[in-house]
Parts: sequence; structure tokens; C-alpha cells
Amino acid sequence: MAEIDAGRILDLLNYHYPEAGTSLKCRNPFEFLVAVILSARSTDEQVNRVTAPLFERYPDAFALAEASPEEVARVIRGCGLYRSKAGNLVKMSQLLVRKHGGRVPDTWEDIISLPGVGRKTAALVVSTWFGQPAFPVDTHVFRVSRRLGLARGEKVEEVEKELKAGIDKGRWFSLHHQLIAHGRSVCLSGKPKCDLCFLQEVCSYSGGKELNSGGTGEVDTPYTGLAGVYDYLMQSVDYEGWCCYVEKIVSRHGIAPERVLDLACGNGNSTFPFARRGYRVTGVDSSGEMIEQARRKSKELSLEMEFVAGDLRDLDLQGKFDLAVLYQDGINYLLTEEELGRAFSGVYRHLDEGGYLVFDLNFPGFYHGEGRESCRVEEEDFILEWESSYRPELRIREILLLVYLRKEDGSFESYREVHTEKEHTREEIIRNLERIGFVLEEVYPTFGFEVPQGSDPRLTFVARKEGGK
Repeated sequence: MAEIDAGRILDLLNYHYPEAGTSLKCRNPFEFLVAVILSARSTDEQVNRVTAPLFERYPDAFALAEASPEEVARVIRGCGLYRSKAGNLVKMSQLLVRKHGGRVPDTWEDIISLPGVGRKTAALVVSTWFGQPAFPVDTHVFRVSRRLGLARGEKVEEVEKELKAGIDKGRWFSLHHQLIAHGRSVCLSGKPKCDLCFLQEVCSYSGGKELNSGGTGEVDTPYTGLAGVYDYLMQSVDYEGWCCYVEKIVSRHGIAPERVLDLACGNGNSTFPFARRGYRVTGVDSSGEMIEQARRKSKELSLEMEFVAGDLRDLDLQGKFDLAVLYQDGINYLLTEEELGRAFSGVYRHLDEGGYLVFDLNFPGFYHGEGRESCRVEEEDFILEWESSYRPELRIREILLLVYLRKEDGSFESYREVHTEKEHTREEIIRNLERIGFVLEEVYPTFGFEVPQGSDPRLTFVARKEGGK
């Protein structure tokens, strides 16, 4: 891009976002470091919601260094990857105490050596709290700078190098925040508002095709590309814990199931714990790619079970089951009450009399608020970009995913997927269960057994097919 174009872009951004900055609520470098670590795959709103109680309980590195990862995980559960983040926060604090007297060091090299800290986090800390020139590149900076033509690199490090070379050091800090502000409000990942953008005259994108955006823009079936990175995204999920929770539920309700149906089983990670405990288990998922992974994994683990590709709304399986389970966000992919009814009816047909259905319901509005969130993950074998938005008037969460999987020759195969989830009300769920013939026995806050308070982010429903008890 010509120098005058870059200068014009910077002037316009400065005019429209003169006070752009972080919305993370922090009082010192330690709190800021913790908050930025938590911000990966989480909005600032989510982070601020968990850091208030976190800092009240653990006000400094000394206190956090003495905590257990399990204790910290319970406090920060509203953030993505909270289990792995909890472990990193404790290890990071221990290293701060051991090597730096409990204080956050003021050099990029020392900060990036801390557990859970990457290039962006280190750059944000040194530029925000220690006034050192740095240019943090997050998903918004990466996307917007490339669309504007300020950079053309395909990796974060390449974009960072180009921006540093082409922009005066004195503008790095403010431009970082201005690009983020523009990316959140106008230059959105999936559907940029080019017709409303004040940068149209100097933008190299301006409604055109994004670099490496997946070619034609056609939408792939959900989980076609996501299957390739699913284990990475779900690494913080405690599948053994889910199985234990289900066992506690059925024990409380006085049943001893032998045949288990795992619905929306994904690539089998939720199914394997049941098989290890001796249950005769069948896993069902609508994604053929995920089912193929599940079959391959079960063979590698020497676990005997059946995996079937099938739609939850049109179940057609051999035999019947004592227990059907459905958790994570499987029920949220059913977008209408008609689809809920078809799914519940199918499960009902495949349960023996007195059989149980145990499933949990996710409330996307609790986790994601009413705004948009986006993120970019770059690993050796894949690149993943996503943007999600929540529409409270429809109780719909939509996620646009761009997945790039590295092939053997080093090039990338790209996928574009749209995932849509519905936030059903408790009343809708109960109405459709009872309409099909289920008896609702209990509703719990997920992972607990107390009475729901009305603000729970997830609820677990326990329903019985008539004929038992």
C-alpha cells in the first residue's frame, strides 16, 4: 500500500476511535496479565465477570501461587478453556514468586517465558503497563490490517513484523486498540459492514474476497472441517467427570443401566468413559467425519462399542436402551419446538419402559452476552478463525467458523461452517418432554444437585419413560 494510503487509514482510525483502549478491569500489572491470559476464547465482558471474584480471593501472585488449579477453575468457569487456564495461572504465579519476587517483570522476554503467555499477551503487558513499544496482534488486528492492506502475511508473526516495519513506533499502541475497535464494530469476520465503513475509499478489501478466506464462500456442513480441530477445542472438557455425574444421577434415581445411548457423541470422547466402565454403549452423531474419528479411536483404545451416523431428529437404531445421554450443547442445535419434539420422540421409542433420558441445556446468552466475540488460533497443523454473535430477541447464537487444515504438501485445505444454536427455555423443554410422554423427574444445575436458582448457565434434565417405577 502506498505511504499516503497508510497515513490516511491511520488518520481516519484516529478520528473515529480517539479513545480506543482495553475494557479489561485491572488495577496493576499482575491483574492485567491474569486478565489477558483469561481473554483467549473469551470476551472482555466474560473476563471481567470472573476476575472480580478471582482477585478478591487471590489478590496477588503469592496468593494465587498457593491455590490449587481445581479451586481456580471453579472461579473462572465462565471462560473458555478454564481448566487449562487455571493450571497456567497457578504455574505462572509460582514462577513469578520464585524468580521475580511476586512481581510481573517489565521485559518481553521474561513475560513470554511464563506459563500460558504468548506473543500477544507479552506485548500487551509491556505496552500497556510499562510503556514499551510493542504491537500485539490478535484476531481483530490480524483480520483488519490484512483487509486494509497494511499487512499481507499469513501468520501472526508475519503480520506483526509488517506492521512494525510500516508504522511509526509512537502509533503502535493506539493503532492496536483502534484496529480492534473497528474489527468489533464494523469490519466483522463473517459479514463486514463495508457499506457503513468510513475506510471504503482507502480499503483494499471493501466488499471483496478476503485473503485465504476459503475461496468461493460456500458453506460446508457443520463439523466437516471442525472435526479436524475438535480435540483441540474440547481439551478442557472433563469427559470422565461428565460420566461420573451421570452415574451419580442414575444412582440417586435408583436405576442400574446396562445399555447406554450417547447422543451427539462427537468423535467419541464422551462415549469412551461409559465403555471403560463396562456399559454396552452406542454413540450417535450427525457428522460422518466425527463418527469416522470415533470408530478409529475406539479401535486404537481396544474398546468395543458401536458408532452410528444419524440425525438426532430422525433416530432409527437397532435395539433399545436403559439410558440415553445428551450433553455439551447437543440439545441447543435443535432450533424449533418441532425439532425438539421429533428428537424426544425418537429417544422415547428407543428406550425400554422405565428408561431414562439425561441431558443438559446450555444458555448461550449467559456465556456470550449480547455482543460479538471472535478469535483466531494458529497452530502448526491448522488455523481456526471464528466469530459468534447472540441475538437475544430470537435466543439464537450463530457461530461462523473458518478452518484451515494443513495438508501433507504444506498447503491448507479450507472450510467455512456456520453453527446455529437455540437457547430454549426450561418451560419449552418440559412442555415437549411431557407431550411425548416422558415424566420429568428432576432438573439440576449441571454438575450439582441443588435447586436451580434461575441464573444457572446450564441445566441438567432427568426424564423417565413411562412404565418404570
